[in-house]
Amino acid sequence: MDLTAMSFCDSSGLNALLGARLHAEEAGHRLRLAAPCQQVVRLLEMTGAIEVFTIDPAPSA
Repeated sequence: MDLTAMSFCDSSGLNALLGARLHAEEAGHRLRLAAPCQQVVRLLEMTGAIEVFTIDPAPSA
């Protein structure tokens, strides 16, 4: 998921990301987060959710 344009994420956004991750896994896929801003990374770190996502520095071409 390309997060290049995302500059803020709160608990609702985090729940949406976690829900999308579960749906992806149920379909046999893995949700990867690409280019999250520092605020999003910090939220993921503070909540422990960073452990369940693969973070890519940039979106794939």
